[in-house]
Amino acid sequence: AVGANTPADVVRTRLYNQPFKMVDGVRRGEWYTGSVQCAGMILKDEGPLAFWKGFTGHFMRTGPHYVAAFIVIGWCQRTARTWKEKSNQKSWDRSMVAAFNKFAEPTEGGPRWTNASLQTALRTACPRAAVGCCEREYEALLRADAAAVLSAAGKGAEGALRYAEFVAASPALDAVVARRLANRA
Repeated sequence: AVGANTPADVVRTRLYNQPFKMVDGVRRGEWYTGSVQCAGMILKDEGPLAFWKGFTGHFMRTGPHYVAAFIVIGWCQRTARTWKEKSNQKSWDRSMVAAFNKFAEPTEGGPRWTNASLQTALRTACPRAAVGCCEREYEALLRADAAAVLSAAGKGAEGALRYAEFVAASPALDAVVARRLANRA
């Protein structure tokens, strides 16, 4: 950035530092009439390297600023990303608790998902119209899918899932729903 800005800074500095005179009540530079004419004279009289006079001083002044700015920008991006991930995790956790509680059956040991509550959840996620089969076949699929999810969670077909087991089994549940909805086409 310093290398790209230095030529403009050299021209600007030459324009600012030239002597001025008053002509018809207007202040005019004695050496240059504008930036294009100034740049042309520098190129003609001093060569192209003259545009980078003062580069070292400018770099020593602004270089640390750029380094510090990029360090701060990187820190801000990492902080924002971490905050968003935590926020997304909290939102996902709330969604999972809501889904669990919506279909959980109360039992002595607390709310649990049984084979029947899994079937109800699957019925909601994959209505028969979306699956595209008759009622008897649809109910058989629901029973088989509920048993598959319970099996994936390490439970028997008549087992029940506590919340932590439900969260662990949610990928299997998602796979069942995705497979059923994909088969409808």
